[in-house]
Amino acid sequence: MVRKLTIFFVLVAIAAGGGIFYIIDRDVQNRRGYETAKTQTRILADNVEQYRMMKRGAYPKDLEELVDNRLMLKIPRDPWGNPCLLEETPNNTKGPARIVCTGVDGVAGNDDDVVHWLR
Repeated sequence: MVRKLTIFFVLVAIAAGGGIFYIIDRDVQNRRGYETAKTQTRILADNVEQYRMMKRGAYPKDLEELVDNRLMLKIPRDPWGNPCLLEETPNNTKGPARIVCTGVDGVAGNDDDVVHWLR
């Protein structure tokens, strides 16, 4: 009986430890995802600026215009599989436009978004 309880507790401890490692690993993956998204938004912003120089100050209507004008081969999705967005913000003091990756939840306009402002 004691041996069965010992084995049971060992199995419970292993399962609990695995759950903790899963939670920690998921957190590390999310942090890596945010770093990747920051890099992607910077790259997209650089390409939007190149487009703007080519078109004498005009921003593209959407990011697909970067592909149409051969500045990029394709528009990457963020680390969570969501499309990145180009949003014009003409009355904002931070900049006239921004690149947005919508984060883990895929919804724009909340705290998990990764935003790069264009100047």
